[in-house]
Amino acid sequence: MYFYEVLQTCDEKLLTEEFLKLCTNSPDLHRTREIFTEFLKNISSLAPEFSDEWTIFMTPEQDIDGQNYFHVYARNAHDLENFSFMITPWKEVLGWIVSPESLSSFDKEVLTAAVLWEITWFGYDEETIQERVKSWENAEFTEHDLIEPEGDECL
Repeated sequence: MYFYEVLQTCDEKLLTEEFLKLCTNSPDLHRTREIFTEFLKNISSLAPEFSDEWTIFMTPEQDIDGQNYFHVYARNAHDLENFSFMITPWKEVLGWIVSPESLSSFDKEVLTAAVLWEITWFGYDEETIQERVKSWENAEFTEHDLIEPEGDECL
């Protein structure tokens, strides 16, 4: 099943509630709900770009503090590595296959909310996301920028 098909079968109210559960740091859940509702209209109007090369997976994970969360990632059919898809154009994600294991292991609204959380990490509209990506591409980095911080600097 393609992601756009999973999205179409979701109950919008349940999907919104599942998404809002992920927004634990939102200073205004009412405003987040409004933005998410508008986002759903926008993404639902996009025509998917189909690819049988990419599959979406979701697995339960635990962070270093012992908090449970859902890890969503994509895998290319020719590569066993997992990839984030936060900056992938939305119409591409809509046309990816959702793994049958993930579909059978999670409620569709929970899975869909996690995927939508991933693709909206940098904003609720693609223009904002792509502008951010472009700024990264145009940024100049020094060797210091590429070194991982040590100790408390990681916090």
